[in-house]
Amino acid sequence: MDKCAAQKTCRVVVEGAELIELKRHAHQIPECPGLDRRIQRYGGSKPLGVSLDELDWLVAVLDAVLHDPKGYPCVEYEPWTLEYVPPTDERCVACRQLYERLKQESERLFEVVGKKRSKEPNPRRVPAKVQPMYDAITALTDTFCREHLNEEYAELSRRLTGVLGRKRPSPIARSKVESWACGVVRAIDWVNFLSDPSQTPHMKTEAVNEAFGVSSATGAAKLKKIRDTLKLMPMHPDWTLPSKLEDNPLVWMVEIDGIAMDARTFPKETQQ
Repeated sequence: MDKCAAQKTCRVVVEGAELIELKRHAHQIPECPGLDRRIQRYGGSKPLGVSLDELDWLVAVLDAVLHDPKGYPCVEYEPWTLEYVPPTDERCVACRQLYERLKQESERLFEVVGKKRSKEPNPRRVPAKVQPMYDAITALTDTFCREHLNEEYAELSRRLTGVLGRKRPSPIARSKVESWACGVVRAIDWVNFLSDPSQTPHMKTEAVNEAFGVSSATGAAKLKKIRDTLKLMPMHPDWTLPSKLEDNPLVWMVEIDGIAMDARTFPKETQQ
């Protein structure tokens, strides 16, 4: 067994266009505390050391962005912009090359150490002890969203439940499933103004509580817990419905000399 496999670590060199793409998507790995900061500080001159689990998550995240139905997401942060480009774009090509390389290394090391793993990466993975609660909560939110809302609300509810499930300690490990399912939907509702009659779909808060069979006080308590835990705010870019992202002003806000401005009002050459 090679040294890296024995220590359950991996050392890879990432540089050039591949490193740019790795840093572009490093923020999507909250499951590995500190890994995003290590990647942002990484200069590419020496091997980057990651654990097998971290490597697995890197592969999962790159797999997800490469299979985004809208195209390959290219995020820029100063100012914040998002565009989707075709698979032939050089940025997507670089990311795919990195993905294939990391996937091969991941499969090699997992085979060497004899560690069992699923055939496909699972970006919604939660700790085993929380998995039953995650499955039960998402079953309820999926059913509710399918009957009353849409797939966008269902997907965001699954994502939010997964983030809560990976917190240490996880808040969803206790209390009733129905209470958390209601709180999760209400959190996405609160960010996206579901109770606003001008929105489509639209649903009153009390109707959400009744659908899950919880009281107004319980629903409000779970909403507050989630808001405080994840530092949510109305129109939070990370939890806005994909169909409403383009119209969300917070997505386009940049700070210049201490003044918040909408990047869409800038001249085209400045935006670029």
